[in-house]
Amino acid sequence: MSVEFIPKYWEIEGPDQSFYRAAKARLQHTVIRPDEMGVMTDLAPWLAMIQRAESPEIKKPTAVIFAADHGLISEGGNDDDMPSTKDLFLEMIKGNSSAHASARAMSADIELVDAGIVGDLFESEGSEFELAEGWHDAKIADGTSNSIRGAAMGMSQINEAFAFAERLVDDLYQSGCNTIIPTGMGVGSASSAALIAANLSNIEVDRFIDQDIGGDDMVHYRKRTILRKAIERITDQRGLSLDPLSLLGEYGGFEIAMITGAMLSAAERGMVVVIDGFISTAAFQLAKALNQNVLYYCVASQRQKGHAHQVLLQKLSATPLITLGLAHSPAVGGLLSLSVIRSAAELLKVEVAPFLANKIAEEEAMAARMTGEKHSAAESDVSVAADEVSSEVSPPSGLQRQSAD
Repeated sequence: MSVEFIPKYWEIEGPDQSFYRAAKARLQHTVIRPDEMGVMTDLAPWLAMIQRAESPEIKKPTAVIFAADHGLISEGGNDDDMPSTKDLFLEMIKGNSSAHASARAMSADIELVDAGIVGDLFESEGSEFELAEGWHDAKIADGTSNSIRGAAMGMSQINEAFAFAERLVDDLYQSGCNTIIPTGMGVGSASSAALIAANLSNIEVDRFIDQDIGGDDMVHYRKRTILRKAIERITDQRGLSLDPLSLLGEYGGFEIAMITGAMLSAAERGMVVVIDGFISTAAFQLAKALNQNVLYYCVASQRQKGHAHQVLLQKLSATPLITLGLAHSPAVGGLLSLSVIRSAAELLKVEVAPFLANKIAEEEAMAARMTGEKHSAAESDVSVAADEVSSEVSPPSGLQRQSAD
């Protein structure tokens, strides 16, 4: 499959490490013992770094759930008892979902996007649902093509997905949102994510099939056979060397394309990007392949139940903020992790204790004498010289550092 258009290039700034170092130093000069606060002692400086602020804040956090169907499911390999994407999406429009319950608990918003659900959403529902707030009709097609037979999407469709994602992210940004949780759902989404993850990780696709979640042994056998056939279609033609856009076109879904675009567009605007479960982690891999700087703005929120997500997180050397044993519950893990992220931001608002201020002044005076600099011992600013803090940024969860390798 050839590239049919010149792809968008996202202008994503690298981090300003001075904010990280200053925030790290501030934590060391408060009554908080850094070794007692775990991941938050890295999470707080990371927030300061990407927001370029001494006191970062989480404003109007929003989960965006993109939904689409996949042509691959026509081959079988899914549990027959699984509700359709359409039925699940309609319940979400009604606000009847675990994601909405989590959003209420976290004082967050939810946006729903029909990226490519098969059929008319409202053919059996009242017209009032069409007018419900918080959902967007961005359907590119009635599901993707079957990736065993050919490419799932054309490049023009990928471009359309990226364009919509950018418009939506920009609308959220202009409304005051600075934290986004882009995630996806749909029958066949996990299979699409598995194919992408296998290619980008250079790991056998079987490792990304969760045999302990849903379905019987025959269902899992059929899924393994189908995904192997999809892989073989490409390896027979050109080997495993697919560029990220071609890989997305061959195996992706409309929802995965939009998640990828949303991550890149959010990073371009300096927003916090919270990675949710397996599907959004695979989309993150694509986003990182398109622009390495996206990884500075992303944090892994949770480890989804089952070994597929665990294998992918291990490949990224990422330790998620929370582990609650959630199965595929779109946005729930990302939303619940907001409590940790907000708490980390609050750490930087802790004032320097008076008895520590004197200690800081003494340390600065001693450092001045040792280096021959003439600093007043009365100065008690909490800032420290750059060489007092490691110049290597240690972002939360290890995700960014490992992904740059």
